Amino acid sequence: MPLQDWQTRFASAIDAIAPDQRAKSGALLPIIPPREDWEQFIADVRSEWSHWKWVFTLNPACLVVLYDGAAFYNYRSGAFWDDFADGLGLQPLAPNAQAAINQRFTMAAQHYGLRVVTGNYVGSAVAHIGIPISMWDAFLLVCQWAL
Repeated sequence: MPLQDWQTRFASAIDAIAPDQRAKSGALLPIIPPREDWEQFIADVRSEWSHWKWVFTLNPACLVVLYDGAAFYNYRSGAFWDDFADGLGLQPLAPNAQAAINQRFTMAAQHYGLRVVTGNYVGSAVAHIGIPISMWDAFLLVCQWAL
C-alpha cells in the first residue's frame, strides 16, 4: 500500500482522538497496527526509505506511527536505534541520522498536538503508546509481586 494511504488512515485516527486526550499515556496505542498490518507498513516504509526525509515531511502521521510502533514492537534491548534500524532491515543509523529522525518526529508529533520532551524522544514515544509489548512480561511480574 502506498504510504499516502497509510497517512490517510493514521492521520484520520489521530484526528479522531480528542486533543485533550492526546497527552494521556497510551493515547496512540489503538492506532498502532496489529502485527500483520505492522509488517506490511514496515515493508512499505522500507520501499520508500531511500528518501525518508521527503516521505515523512509529506506523511507525518506515518513517522509518528513508525517511531511509536518501533517503541511498541521492537524496543527490547534498551537500545532503541539498533532495534529501530533492525526492524526496518537497515544498517545501524549514524548519530546524525538519528538526530534528523528525532527532529522530524518532533515536528510530526507536534503537528498532531502530541507531547515530545526534547532529549527524551523514545520516552515520549513510550508515553504515546503506553507500555511497550516487549516490557509487558516485566510489568506483569511487578504486578504479580505487588499482589
